[in-house]
Amino acid sequence: MHLGLVESSDGMVDLRDLPPPLPLRCALALAEDLRSGESITVLTPLWPQQLLDALVMAGMAWSAVHLPEGGARVEFRRSDGCD
Repeated sequence: MHLGLVESSDGMVDLRDLPPPLPLRCALALAEDLRSGESITVLTPLWPQQLLDALVMAGMAWSAVHLPEGGARVEFRRSDGCD
């Protein structure tokens, strides 16, 4: 896993305990490392609008949901044309 982050057994990377702006930076670094067809799910402490905007600009597919305890769960995938 990149940046010393640990992916859990359910395939999620929890960024909620990191101080700003590390959740955004780490999520972007993880997105950059994805190969075509790969995806990853991150947990963020707040709604990650900047991350979602950056994923759109990079042509990546994403889905996000608000978590009941706050923050969000975001899954993003590198499509075949994004390498």
